[in-house]
Amino acid sequence: MKKILALILVSVMLFSVVSCGSVYSKYGKYITVGDLKSVSIDEAEILKDLDDMIEELREKGRLDFWVALDAKDAVAKNGDKLNIDFDIDPDSVRKPGTENYTISDETKKNMKSEGYDLVLGSNSFIGAYEKEDKPELTNKGFEEQLVGATVNKNDTGDKTKDEKVDVTVTFPDDYKTTELQGVIVTFKVTVNSISRAAADLSNKDLVVSLTYSFVDPDPKPDEDDKTEGDKTEDDKTEGTPDNTPAPAAEDEDAPEGDDTADTEGDDTADTEGEDTTEDEDTVKFEDIFKNGKFDIDFSSEEFGKFSTIFDIKTVYDALAGKTLNEEFEVKFTVPSKEDIEKDEKMASFLPYAGREISVKFTVSKITTLPEFNDEYVKKQTSSQYETVTAYKEGKYDELAFTAAYNAIVDSVVLKDVPKRELKKVYKSLVQQYINQELNGGSNTTNYTVSDFTQKDFEKVITEEVYAKAYEYAAENALLAIKEQFVCEYLYDTLGIDISNKEYKEKIDEAYTPYKDAYKGLGINTKADYVNYMYGGKDSAINAFKYQKLTEMQKELVALITLTPAAK
Repeated sequence: MKKILALILVSVMLFSVVSCGSVYSKYGKYITVGDLKSVSIDEAEILKDLDDMIEELREKGRLDFWVALDAKDAVAKNGDKLNIDFDIDPDSVRKPGTENYTISDETKKNMKSEGYDLVLGSNSFIGAYEKEDKPELTNKGFEEQLVGATVNKNDTGDKTKDEKVDVTVTFPDDYKTTELQGVIVTFKVTVNSISRAAADLSNKDLVVSLTYSFVDPDPKPDEDDKTEGDKTEDDKTEGTPDNTPAPAAEDEDAPEGDDTADTEGDDTADTEGEDTTEDEDTVKFEDIFKNGKFDIDFSSEEFGKFSTIFDIKTVYDALAGKTLNEEFEVKFTVPSKEDIEKDEKMASFLPYAGREISVKFTVSKITTLPEFNDEYVKKQTSSQYETVTAYKEGKYDELAFTAAYNAIVDSVVLKDVPKRELKKVYKSLVQQYINQELNGGSNTTNYTVSDFTQKDFEKVITEEVYAKAYEYAAENALLAIKEQFVCEYLYDTLGIDISNKEYKEKIDEAYTPYKDAYKGLGINTKADYVNYMYGGKDSAINAFKYQKLTEMQKELVALITLTPAAK
């Protein structure tokens, strides 16, 4: 259906360059329209596209995944979301080296909150304070101290207000609020609830975001893997890859009795047959195995290879039950030397060919799809649709209209082309394509060369852009003309017209409330507005007629045959 939607968007765009005139009113001379009842569309395709549209709308509102834990058993751990109330203990405020230190009432007020959602490990609250020269200020971070906390409720589920967690923190020396810099404060924290995000492999709505880093295995290749010019094990520095040369020892540091052969004028021995520089010889582990991040969509049936080293299916299997911020390690095997040598891009992996590599993964986010209900639809559509039913019916009609319209256009035969109109449309489409490039893909403003310096214009509109513009015009000019003839036919068939009174009312509604703003653009009359927005009255009438056509969705679909979907 995406292709069909693209077609209708193109068709709407094309109408903006085709003016209404006598040539199109004589559509019978240029097109042949057969029996429209022989034109059919499949409702099953429409329903499938509707399902896709619903999923796209749900994806727009994808939200963080949380499950509330049973208050009786919940114990907070890193990655959990806690709903907390907190307030400072005013008697706890102190600043080492300052007697009777106090803070303002306004600051105290800002350090209090109720019903606050805090994810442990998000580092959104005060962190740990550790400085060797100020051991008296050492404290753990706010979030760190809540690990192990329980929900503050009694056996009946009622909150017990006098049970609180004491969290003592030291504010950083450079804290934004000056009077809190280097200050020690104790917060009284009430834990109202604990929620946890855990990867459930049976939940197909989940998408888990992961960060990963490779663990340097300090490989020591087998003798068979060495190539001429490789260093010996004794020449290597511990912890470097197998083909990384150890730094040459300076003469003054060489141990007495060193049996390294001296070469006059050089402090290292030449290696026979070695023709690479030290830089070329050096391969750093971090240059081969980059850190990164990716998402795993639990609804995906096919995982495939994510990189040359590990595949997502292996990571997916290891994800079961993992929670937010949790780190886990998975081992993978680097491809064999023979496989690496088949691909020049993998040459840097040779030092690790066939070796086992460990990768550390961290769950950085777990999201799920929202419930598709009336409230969600209303919010996502800015109240255009009040209910799920209204949304489904409205989108079904739009999709059916699009499918029917395109099927009608495809069925119509263009038997002749008005040559003068073809040249005009072709020229307009070239300009339209260039306008899109000048506007970064938008075709709402008609820029010309005069709006740019020649140098700037030529930077954007290159010969390649012109070539694509001509190609675009060649591909779409006949379609634009054909569609305009078809629309004129449909206007007649469905009785669509714009009276002079209706035209004036539409222009008045669009212009009058905003005329002062338009004057700032040099648009001082309704005629100026029509020329600015539509390029003339005929084009404006044509646009209004097409708008009416798009509103007659059911009537247009009724012209053709709709094959019902199987129940």
